[in-house]
Amino acid sequence: MTDSLFRGDPEAWYRHKLQVLLGKVCFGGLDIGVVNDFSCQALYFPKQRDVPVPVLLLWAWVPEDVDYHKLLKERYGYLDWVRQGFLKLTPGQRTDYSIVRADILALDRAYRIEENAFDPAYTTQLVQELIAEGVTMVEHRQGTLSMTSPIKEFQRQIIGKDFVHGMNPLLTFMVDNLVVKSDGKGNLTCVKPNNPNSPRKIDGAVASIMATGRSAANPDAGNQSARVIFI
Repeated sequence: MTDSLFRGDPEAWYRHKLQVLLGKVCFGGLDIGVVNDFSCQALYFPKQRDVPVPVLLLWAWVPEDVDYHKLLKERYGYLDWVRQGFLKLTPGQRTDYSIVRADILALDRAYRIEENAFDPAYTTQLVQELIAEGVTMVEHRQGTLSMTSPIKEFQRQIIGKDFVHGMNPLLTFMVDNLVVKSDGKGNLTCVKPNNPNSPRKIDGAVASIMATGRSAANPDAGNQSARVIFI
């Protein structure tokens, strides 16, 4: 079944990919929200048998009872994201990391997550529990040393239309919000809004950059055809 059959229906495309990619090799990026912000898990599936074009999928969690999300609900597609299954609400005013953990462990069982990158600056009990459960977690700092090559690779693949994401509306929203800062020497970092209550969220974009970067750092995974990485 080709992707063209799901054109204009991101939800159907997403659910289709969840099934056809079962057991396939992938690389993850986990951006952990602080207390009541978005937590996002991206999985990047490189080319491999029965995966002719790389696929990027995103999962996101957020607490249900957060006042400043009112603007997201009024001006953006927040409620549609929830209804379509792109955003999962956890009870209360704080992210329920036990739900996030259970969902990531289910993903690890369903797909072959070779590495799952995370920012050690926000290392939480969640990461330690995932490691204890056998998930391969890899530190991925957010400074220019760690982020420059993955950002460039992500940009290169977007420009070249090298992967598909099914027009996930939440991911599209977050990538549109992403601002990349250069130091003038070719070194890049992702810039998050100064206001933690800003609706201009980028967590899913950051998770996607980390996932894409880990895949690029492992070009032979999934018996991919050779390609030039990080020129």
